Amino acid sequence: MVSSAFQNVSQYKGTFEPLLMLECWNQFRKAKEENNFTVFEVELATRMNADNFVELHTTIDQAEFMSKKIQIGESDVLLLSTSLQPLSSPDEPNCLARVVGINRKRAVVEISLRCLPSPQMLPALKVKAKYRAVKILS
Repeated sequence: MVSSAFQNVSQYKGTFEPLLMLECWNQFRKAKEENNFTVFEVELATRMNADNFVELHTTIDQAEFMSKKIQIGESDVLLLSTSLQPLSSPDEPNCLARVVGINRKRAVVEISLRCLPSPQMLPALKVKAKYRAVKILS
């Protein structure tokens, strides 16, 4: 049973952090079992450091976005990778990124991401480079 009152932030965090991690893990597992992922290509437009995170502003061609019926929204989690097959290439540079904004324009869709890239992925994040993305969590 979860308490309805907490003495301090540490107590609250100690109670809910394991529950949230378990929920995320279950959603990852479920998504992997369902295996209906759509891989799409994004191009890095800009990159900016914000606190410990890296903000990535990416674009995808509007035609590809529509033809692949990509459905992503704010707070979704994407796997971003340098590999052509992101789900079957764990040794390639990759990272999880949270969608923080989507802006549809005439020719492109701008997708803003926030991530904490691994030491392997950080040097691979270059403006104008192309990456493969997969939505893995809503």
